Amino acid sequence: MIRARLALPALLLLLPAAACRKVPLQPKKAIPAGTLVLRFSREIKGSIALTLDDSRIPITLAKKKGNALVVTGLSTGLHRYFLSGPQEAFGQAAGQVSMPDDHGVYEIVLAQRLDAELYGKPPAEAPAQAQPGITATLEKW
Repeated sequence: MIRARLALPALLLLLPAAACRKVPLQPKKAIPAGTLVLRFSREIKGSIALTLDDSRIPITLAKKKGNALVVTGLSTGLHRYFLSGPQEAFGQAAGQVSMPDDHGVYEIVLAQRLDAELYGKPPAEAPAQAQPGITATLEKW
């Protein structure tokens, strides 16, 4: 009887840890040179905005939702990025990436859904201008 009383609380404590999804710390496949992969902790639905080196980059959607933002065509050196979205909050929304010349970079970004009641209409932003050679795609990894 005592074992049954101890087993139930232990099971209840272990259940959330076993049920949570874990984001892999290393990519499953090799990332080519000039590629930045921002792997989100949850799937992103809808639109997000990416600012890379003080210019907005248009993001294409491979499907309705994805859990990784893949930016290709980056040159070697230091790049600064900023992520934002109307319904998403990002942990480490801004960051710096040092791009090596022999392989790509993989980073994990905490993403959280932000259901906010906004009144009024937000100001219209100019469409993002594509930089030559740089593409950004929201994909499922």
